Amino acid sequence: MMEKLTVNPWKGMWTNPKQTIRAVVTHDPRYRFITLCVINGLPAMLQVAQNMSLGFSYSLVGILLGSIFLSLFAGMIGITVASGLLYLTGKWIGGMSSFLQIRCAVSWSNVTNVISILMWAILIVMFDKVLFTDLFETASFTKKESLLLMGVFLTQTVMSVWSLVLLVQSLAEVQGFSSWKSILNILLSFGILIAFFWLIGLFFVNG
Repeated sequence: MMEKLTVNPWKGMWTNPKQTIRAVVTHDPRYRFITLCVINGLPAMLQVAQNMSLGFSYSLVGILLGSIFLSLFAGMIGITVASGLLYLTGKWIGGMSSFLQIRCAVSWSNVTNVISILMWAILIVMFDKVLFTDLFETASFTKKESLLLMGVFLTQTVMSVWSLVLLVQSLAEVQGFSSWKSILNILLSFGILIAFFWLIGLFFVNG
């Protein structure tokens, strides 16, 4: 029988990640996984749409619906790969967590993407479909628009940093690590990822 969830993770993760992730893991490490996949994947899909200038080929509604649909799969792949690497490298340095517990920590550390989605919503309201074309990069902005873009950029930067802080703390809790050992766990995983893409790059260059 699952233990009752004693905290609201949507609030608790922001200020007390260790206690919150412990409560969620104890309750059910799969808790809200699908929702968190969408929250994690949506900003990435919107960024892809912008990078590919899909605004020239599709309507704004089409871009948004496509991004929302694909966000589940993108988020699920990203979280699963990251969790797998953290699980593998964590075992090298004495990690005690299961894969599901690590996946829970990774998923909830991305709760900051709620703010990222809000920032995207503001940009979409302000710039409409132009946001998803390369015209946006070369556009001349008014003072008001420039201030808005600066505010969005700063907010996104802060959220990215805070998401990393939440990951370090959450991973430390489920793995039984100190914060420094949790950082080492993350760096080892990142190193494997870099090595993988480096090898892929060599393959295509030499091939």
